[in-house]
Amino acid sequence: MTRASNMGLIHLDIGLLEPSKFRPGKVLPTPAPAIIELAKNQGIDKLPQINVRPLEGKQRYEILTGLLTWRVAQIIQIYSVPVTVLDDLSNENAIELLKNDNPEGIDVITKARHMSTLVENHGCTIVEVGRIYNLSRTEASHRIRLLSLADKVIDMLAQGEIKVGHGRALVGLKESDQLALAQRISREKLNVRKVEDAARKLKKGIVLTKPKAPEKDINHIRLEDDLTGIVGSKVKIDYLHSGGGDVKIHFDDLDILEGILEKLGYQLD
Repeated sequence: MTRASNMGLIHLDIGLLEPSKFRPGKVLPTPAPAIIELAKNQGIDKLPQINVRPLEGKQRYEILTGLLTWRVAQIIQIYSVPVTVLDDLSNENAIELLKNDNPEGIDVITKARHMSTLVENHGCTIVEVGRIYNLSRTEASHRIRLLSLADKVIDMLAQGEIKVGHGRALVGLKESDQLALAQRISREKLNVRKVEDAARKLKKGIVLTKPKAPEKDINHIRLEDDLTGIVGSKVKIDYLHSGGGDVKIHFDDLDILEGILEKLGYQLD
């Protein structure tokens, strides 16, 4: 078998493929019955893509992504599968690919893009693609709609800065409102209910007002005064409704900053 570049698909005998030695854990994935049924009815190419790299000194290939698809092929006795062969891939890059080779563990946006591709390009129904990820028809539709969000919000979802419920509430808002509310979610740790309430108000044209900071009690004031005395400059403590907050130290010039840093144990070079 000649080695292919990473520019297209080729078909390989499943006997030439094997799980990567870098894959965490030894237990092979067990495909859900719905995934097996989908592959039987509509073909193995409806499942996540198999990416491999050649094993040095062997006429065999290491599976980097699509291990579940390879397992399905074994179960339904398909002996040749479409794969993309990635040449000259470092171990570090191979491990990065392996981190995302679990349909239950990959990020929500990767799942949504895969489901969207199956619906738009491969004729699958929402019900069928939902079954791959164990989602109801309604939830699968919601996941695909996340792709209509602003790019920055999509990135925040993919990185786990905001959750699926947050993202779903943001769908339908204008981009500036999406970004502003997403940043509040990340900063203030807003729960989904609060985001849904805020989104409803924005959709009705109601301008959101910034919640008032809680009034300072005598202990709060005493703590600020004590810290001011320790560092030798004005200290302000702001509490957030989420339970967190910020500590701010004021300085008028760099000499004062240098003195503050020295009191905190930081020595400038």
